[in-house]
Amino acid sequence: MTKNLNMNKLKFFDPKQLRKVAEDHRGVLYRRVTDKGEDYKGKPFKRYSKAYDERLSRDYRTKDGKRYAGYEGISLVTSGAKRSKHQFILTGNTMANLKVSKVMKDHYVLSWTGEAGAIVDGNAKRGRNIKDGIPDKELDWVVKRLGQLVDVEFKKIPNVTRITVG
Repeated sequence: MTKNLNMNKLKFFDPKQLRKVAEDHRGVLYRRVTDKGEDYKGKPFKRYSKAYDERLSRDYRTKDGKRYAGYEGISLVTSGAKRSKHQFILTGNTMANLKVSKVMKDHYVLSWTGEAGAIVDGNAKRGRNIKDGIPDKELDWVVKRLGQLVDVEFKKIPNVTRITVG
C-alpha cells in the first residue's frame, strides 16, 4: 500500500520569511567583510599596496595634511588608529550599498549597484573578492535557515506522515 505524502503541496518558500533570511544574510555577509576582513572563501583579504596603506594611515591626507582630491570633507570610517585589518571600508558607502535586490519564491539575490558595484568588482581583481560566493560556514548558516523555513511550511500540510530521524 502506498501512502500519499502530499509533498506536492509544499511548493516554495513564504516570500516574507525568505526576505527575512535574505536580510539576515546581508548582515552576516556585512560583518564577515567589515569585522573579520574575509573574502568569499572565508580567507583574510590580500594586503593593501604599500602606497595605499600609507594613504590610509594618514587618513587620506597628503604629507602636508591636505586631503587628496575628491576626499575633501568626506568622513572616513577607516582611518589610521581605527584600522586593524584590511576590512573593505573607507567611507562606508560601498558596504552600505549592499542590498537584498531580489526575493523570488525559491531564491534571493544580494547585490551592489552603481559605483559600489564597480568598487566591489575592482577589489575582486585585487585579491579582495566578496562577490563570487560565500564561505562554507556561511553556506551552512543559509542552508540551516532555509531548512527551518521548509520545516515550518511542511508542518502546515495536513495528513502528512512525518518521520523523525536523530
